[in-house]
Parts: sequence; structure tokens; C-alpha cells
Amino acid sequence: RLTSGTVMQSFMIPRLGGQIYTMAGMETQMNLLASEPGQFRGLNTQYNGMGFANQKFMTNAMSQADFDAWATKTSTSKPPLNDAAWALLAKPSVLPAPQSFGSVAEGLFNGVIASFTGGHPHMKADGADL
Repeated sequence: RLTSGTVMQSFMIPRLGGQIYTMAGMETQMNLLASEPGQFRGLNTQYNGMGFANQKFMTNAMSQADFDAWATKTSTSKPPLNDAAWALLAKPSVLPAPQSFGSVAEGLFNGVIASFTGGHPHMKADGADL
């Protein structure tokens, strides 16, 4: 699940699945597939201001066993992504490196999306009436 808490972003990992835009108030998803373990470059390709040139990261593809071990270690050794952490991330800034979190507070993702709906009733429609 992907979104943006600010301007439009272009999430891209070329060797694993292509590119997708993320926009404030909207949710999208991207499926990635690695045919073998390795490190793959990812980046934001949408110009968005100061720090744009540094919006790059490495993606690690690994076996299921290695992923499970990494997830267990990360969940216990990294801080949670909660409202306080989100407030810091949402401030205009240039971070020195990608951030990792051990968990995500329940409702945070939907709260970020809802913060951009502006109360417009159709933004909350489930599509059942279409």
C-alpha cells in the first residue's frame, strides 16, 4: 500500500516491477517480484523540491527465511511509526538516509489519506453505487 503525505511522488524500482505514482489522499499498490536474491536500486523520479536528487534507496530481495529473520529483528529493534514519528517525517526536510520502523500504528495509513479528503462526501464512497 502506497500513498503520499505531501506532493505527488513516483516510486520506482526498475528491475523489480516498474514505476507507480503516489498521491496525497489516494491509495495505490505495487507488486514487486525478484527472480533471485540481490540488491536493487529504487528511487523517486518525480521532482518534488529540495532533496529530490537524494531520494534513492536500495531494495534487498532475499529468501523467505532471511526475510522472516529480518522482519523479526526489525520489529524488535526499530522504533514504531506512530503519530509522533509521522509528524516528524511529514515536516519539510532532507533526511540523510531512508528510515526503518518496527511497526506501524493501527489506523495511521488511513489517517494520512483521510487528512486530504477535505470532507468531500465522494472521497469516502466505497464504489458500491457506481
